[in-house]
Amino acid sequence: FRFRRRHREALRIVGRPSLRPDEVVLDSDVALVYCLPGRGRQVVLTRGALRALSRSELAAALAHEHAHLRGRHHLALALLHGLSRAYPPVPLFRYAVQEARRLLEMRADDVAAAQHGRDTVVAALTALSRAPAPAGALAAAQTAVDERLRRLTRPLSRAALPRAVLGVGVFLLLAGPLI
Repeated sequence: FRFRRRHREALRIVGRPSLRPDEVVLDSDVALVYCLPGRGRQVVLTRGALRALSRSELAAALAHEHAHLRGRHHLALALLHGLSRAYPPVPLFRYAVQEARRLLEMRADDVAAAQHGRDTVVAALTALSRAPAPAGALAAAQTAVDERLRRLTRPLSRAALPRAVLGVGVFLLLAGPLI
């Protein structure tokens, strides 16, 4: 939380406002688009991303990040990180953090793909996957990129969603008593 607060303070100094009030542009040649969740949530994009992405790819990347913020994905990750730290001998919690991060990225991909098309999300994800995002940020091209690209380029399958929902439900049932 402190890292995000410091990061936001730095963005106020070095960033410049975008067209939307919750977006800020950094003067960097590295192509990055990421979000800082929590209070004062923001989507950060760089000048390099503005150059590397087409207008539709940029819109898809921004839709992905806004999906993270609207879905409050950081809260689920914070809960799982807390459980992982509170119960270090329980490997299920460490595994849950990794899987939740992957599934939340896929969820944000799906939101962006519904608005801008799967091919556009694939192109944006590919262009942005060359640089790592800062720690504490949620970024489109940070987690399980190859798997997500394969998933987005395969024909749609409705069977995976019920399995994912079932898996999260079972995890919450098991974690409930420990919480």
